[in-house]
Amino acid sequence: MIDQRYSMAARCPRCDHRAILTAAAASRLVSASGRRLESFRCPDKHGWHVRYPDIEGGGKAPRRGWH
Repeated sequence: MIDQRYSMAARCPRCDHRAILTAAAASRLVSASGRRLESFRCPDKHGWHVRYPDIEGGGKAPRRGWH
């Protein structure tokens, strides 16, 4: 099971996606999810993020202003 704390993690201050991760940590989350999650580089090159495309959609663009 994927650590539930990730879904409650603070947003990236630069692009507003969830927690900033290292490439290795993002890869571990993707593997632990059975590849339901996908990792991607922060649009502002501030680390890595993961997302669940079935729920969050396909965009990797900054989220600021979507609220």
